[in-house]
Order: sequence, then structure tokens, then C-alpha cells
Amino acid sequence: PELGEGGRRVDELRVEAELAMARGELRHQAYPAAALRLGALTRFRPLRWDLHHELGVAHWETGKRALAEQDYRRALALGAFPPSSMQQLVRLLVEEGRRAEAQAVIAAARRRHDGDEEALRHLTRLERFWQLGDDGATAPAAHRPPPG
Repeated sequence: PELGEGGRRVDELRVEAELAMARGELRHQAYPAAALRLGALTRFRPLRWDLHHELGVAHWETGKRALAEQDYRRALALGAFPPSSMQQLVRLLVEEGRRAEAQAVIAAARRRHDGDEEALRHLTRLERFWQLGDDGATAPAAHRPPPG
């Protein structure tokens, strides 16, 4: 394989360059362009959870909630525990009135990450924020979690 800077493969350098461009597009709210670029990157590197998460952000911002949900779920399936993907998925489900499904996602994550204190603390905070433990409780007004 062709090597570039520091012995890294040229295709990996191209992926990182494209990812930097996509992140710039996200920062500048060029969401359709970011979605196209990130979609291509996820096809090229399908096992990178961070690419799926950022594609989910682009889809969310362009109103493609079903695609965003798929992207966040893929990121969670691939990542050790990407809190930002969990946060966005739970937010999406709650805002669509799918509170029971949001609770089930958190419960499954608790089982999968049993023993991971950091993950469990994050899940507890998320549950409390969206008031998922109380029957009939209303979630706070729409909240955009910090990027992470």
C-alpha cells in the first residue's frame, strides 16, 4: 500500500481529510453537503462509529429523522459506548413520543455495559434529564445536547 505522512496509508489520510471537511460543513451548518460526504465515508469505512454518529447529526439537522435514528443505532452498535449517540437517539425517541422505546434503549445499554461505571452514570443522567423513570412525566423542552 502507498504510504504517506508518518507511515500512514494514503487512503486513511484521505478519510481523515474528508472527515475534517465534513466536520467543517457541520460547524457551518452545511448539513446536506456534510450528509453526502459522511454517507460516502460510512460506505468506505462502515465500522467507524464516529462517522455514523456525525452522519446522524447531519440527517437530524436536515429533518431526516428516520435516517438519523438508523445512524445513531449503528454508532451505538459499533462503539464501545459513544454517549453522544445515546443522547441523540434517546432525544429523538422522546421527542417523537416513543418514551417506552427510549427506556428500552437505556435498559439494553445498562445490560450491555454492566460494570462500566462511566457508562452507567451517563445513562442515569440521561434517564433523569428526560424523566424516563416517572410515568406520565413530560420531558423538558427541546434541548440540543453539546456535541460530543
